Amino acid sequence: IAIGGLDGLVHLWDLDANRLEAIAPEAGVVLGLSVSRDGRTLAVGSQDGVLKLFNLPTRREVAVLKGHLTNIPAVSFSPDGRILVSASETMRLWRASAPGGTP
Repeated sequence: IAIGGLDGLVHLWDLDANRLEAIAPEAGVVLGLSVSRDGRTLAVGSQDGVLKLFNLPTRREVAVLKGHLTNIPAVSFSPDGRILVSASETMRLWRASAPGGTP
């Protein structure tokens, strides 16, 4: 389970281990979250208009996607995990599988 909030952190609850961890995306208030279907990638939309992708097994940032001017309250992966949709003042489609998330 992933929960973002006003503290700027993404709180991850590992149900199997009953353990809580946190990722600090350093992007302000966390507004939108999505986990890829395979559970390996976390997309984080924040108030600064930047979308960040994290490798969940390693907890490392793997991409920073820029293209929005304001907050990103909604993000979602396509069922095959190849496309990421982000919504702000506009909607953007990103190739999630490409380095740098080419729009």
